[in-house]
Amino acid sequence: MMSRKKLAGLATLVVVALIFMVWLAGLWPWGKIAPGTLALKAPPPPEKVLTIREVEIPQELTVLAAVISPSLTHISPQVSGRVSRIFVDAGSPVKQGDSLVALAAPEFQARAGQAQAQLTQVTADYQRYRRLLKEGAVSPREFEAMEARYEAAQAQMQEAAAFQKYTLITAPRTGVVAERRMAVGDLAQPGQTLISLYDPRDLQIEGEVNDDYRAYLKIGAPVRLEVPAANFQTDSTLKEIFPLSAPGSRTFKVRTERVGFEGRAGGPQVPRPPLKLPS
Repeated sequence: MMSRKKLAGLATLVVVALIFMVWLAGLWPWGKIAPGTLALKAPPPPEKVLTIREVEIPQELTVLAAVISPSLTHISPQVSGRVSRIFVDAGSPVKQGDSLVALAAPEFQARAGQAQAQLTQVTADYQRYRRLLKEGAVSPREFEAMEARYEAAQAQMQEAAAFQKYTLITAPRTGVVAERRMAVGDLAQPGQTLISLYDPRDLQIEGEVNDDYRAYLKIGAPVRLEVPAANFQTDSTLKEIFPLSAPGSRTFKVRTERVGFEGRAGGPQVPRPPLKLPS
């Protein structure tokens, strides 16, 4: 026969099992939520709507470029001489007629001095012959000979003055000095470029593009020019696409329409700003 302790334990286990079964069946009154409607403590979060649409993403190709001047003017002397004075530097704005370079040419100064002295003497003789002609002291033929000498002296003086004027080189147009290629004391020769001028209102951008992108570029394509050093940006379009490529680098040149760069530090001396092309 079972002992009393075992019977008590078995009875306890049976009671616990019955209580658990009653709770699972929902018959146990405690811990149950009464039926009804409960108020929401907070409004539900708003619904999020995600809109998907197709957009075109522009592609750009950034290349290094150079600012060039289609109307770059190279100024050279018409006579030989030593550079005695320079009035401008690279980047200096000039107006038409402004002095750029002075040359020391003693031979022209000497020629002008001799021509002036001769003209002074011949002028005095000419005036005297005019008086003598009126008085009948010289014949008309003698006066004509003196008049010819006077006109020849005037022509020599004009020629000497013109050559002396060539020793002062002036700006043929309004613009900005792009480069000067001499120093005081250098010997300047006719045909040698001393000063280069450009118009800041008339510039082009020239860049080199890899051959791989040739098929993507067309005349009239939009381009973006940026010169961070001058805080300058502008838009333009492609005007020229060079048909031949450089054999070593496999790049070809492109040029934009003319753009203005007036009033900003730069011009042809701006070192290779970035040029953004469509790709």
